[in-house]
Amino acid sequence: MGHTTIRGVIKFKDAMVYANPKISNYSIPENNPSDVVIQSYQNGKEVSSYSSGDIVKSAQSLWSNHFSKAGETPVFISVNLETPLGLASFIANNANCQKVYIPATFNMSKILHSLKTQESRVVVCDEELYTLEPPQSKRAELVEQTTSVKKVVVASSKKVGSSPLF
Repeated sequence: MGHTTIRGVIKFKDAMVYANPKISNYSIPENNPSDVVIQSYQNGKEVSSYSSGDIVKSAQSLWSNHFSKAGETPVFISVNLETPLGLASFIANNANCQKVYIPATFNMSKILHSLKTQESRVVVCDEELYTLEPPQSKRAELVEQTTSVKKVVVASSKKVGSSPLF
């Protein structure tokens, strides 16, 4: 209940509590399918936006096509949750009680190390991680850290080829 942030712990004051509406001043906002949840701008102009309904449809598609057979290991999500793919991936797994692992850092070697310790079979990543060409001196070590991965969902605007890591 203190003021110090502890990673992985929700402070009591930050936890949502559902109470009878008659005795509570707070109301939980309603989520409508048309509510805009993500907007992207470039040079001051909106280039894309996604509604809550769009994200839910994407989450359902991701679950049926990619995550439903992930098994007991958590789905490893290395893309930002503020992106459509990251948010939809998180919702898909959360709604179906599938564990997810989101690395606390975006240091490539730490991400790959935590990928090995989690033994995840499914990875959601960006094109940069998928196409990363490891240095020859580290290649065997980095490839060994990704041996558990059986499926990769890549955020890319184009079709990506094979990966040196996965």
